Amino acid sequence: MDKRVAQTAEAILSRAWGAPVRLRAGADDGLDGRTYVHRAIVEGAVGQTPKTVIVKEPRSWEGSRYDPSRPGGPAATFLAEWAGLELLTERGGESLVAPRFYGGDASEGVLVMEDLGTGQRLDHALLGDDP
Repeated sequence: MDKRVAQTAEAILSRAWGAPVRLRAGADDGLDGRTYVHRAIVEGAVGQTPKTVIVKEPRSWEGSRYDPSRPGGPAATFLAEWAGLELLTERGGESLVAPRFYGGDASEGVLVMEDLGTGQRLDHALLGDDP
């Protein structure tokens, strides 16, 4: 996770939690080789904050760059994930069915969500050979 992304994520969490937050890249930063998904260790926070969070950036594909003002491309999938997580967090109450959404910065292309820990990835479960 580069410095710009880390600083943006720290600002997002500081706003969400109402206190300064520092993040440090976890040992498995860039989860499963995905350079746009980061597990970050939460430091310098107060209260009941999680020990880690997931920080995501838009994934570039087919030479397209993230541009939140342009329809389609990486912005569309990134902002759709953001909207889904935010909706499920707002409507889920205590029985969340998705990771908790902590916040995001559309102009910087960074969102922060709950870390559900290690385990099998959803795409591996859906594409596996065990019916």
